[in-house]
Amino acid sequence: MESFDLAPGAEFELHARTVNPQFVRVLRTIGFDRSWARAEGQYLYDADGTRYTIEEYVTVHDWLQGDFGVARAPRTVRVLVEFDARAAEVVRGRKVHASQRLALAADGRARASFAVPQDARVMAAVRAWILGFGASARVVEPRELADDVAGELRRAAARYP
Repeated sequence: MESFDLAPGAEFELHARTVNPQFVRVLRTIGFDRSWARAEGQYLYDADGTRYTIEEYVTVHDWLQGDFGVARAPRTVRVLVEFDARAAEVVRGRKVHASQRLALAADGRARASFAVPQDARVMAAVRAWILGFGASARVVEPRELADDVAGELRRAAARYP
């Protein structure tokens, strides 16, 4: 059996390239890509003796995107979706993102808005969530997402005679 040595931290790059890049992102988010030597109270110490507070290093809340995955990007996208009365009850009963805000109309409709990272995986998860409501949801913004969802619903409808 052949063996080889990896430089410190290289196992994360190898795992990301060959096995599961999302898992590596999660491990980095929670500080598992460092060699922590010890912990005392709220402090973590790396192998060089540098002290970190957990809050300084591990900003998990910045990375967790609720039902939409794990990501962080320099820019965010505001998503605004309108739901008919049938779907509004479901939407009111579940908070899918920390930034989610709801506006309720007298006729039972609801509008959900949230700001998510401009990240392809997060936007794919947002798209899938919206498509799960079928004709009961309408994307108001961003326009690109609205066009994408509308196109997918047209393709789905075309499969039925």
